Amino acid sequence: MVDHGCELAELAAGLIRNAPEWELLSGPWLGIVNFRYRADGSLTEAELDETNQEISVEMTGSGFAQVFTTELTGKKVLRMCIVNPETTEEDVRRTIGKMMKAEAVLERDRARKKSRTA
Repeated sequence: MVDHGCELAELAAGLIRNAPEWELLSGPWLGIVNFRYRADGSLTEAELDETNQEISVEMTGSGFAQVFTTELTGKKVLRMCIVNPETTEEDVRRTIGKMMKAEAVLERDRARKKSRTA
């Protein structure tokens, strides 16, 4: 059972590592992965903290997945703790995908694009 969570955390970490606007901060370790949306470097730390908090609220509020925040090295980060033995690889892929398309992320992307064209 522990191995299953660890394998899925490895999958989540790999998906995050391959996404240029996301940053893996720790893990995978015993089914836990800590990461955050970092955008393209144009946001302040306060804006990044706010955006990551909004992603957590959106994911948790939707009922799709419980993705909470914690603080590591002074940064607000997202945390996945994969312990349910019924969680599948597809569940992890869909959760990461939904976070990458969360309204908070899309809103920041729209604002960045708008400021570049102004």
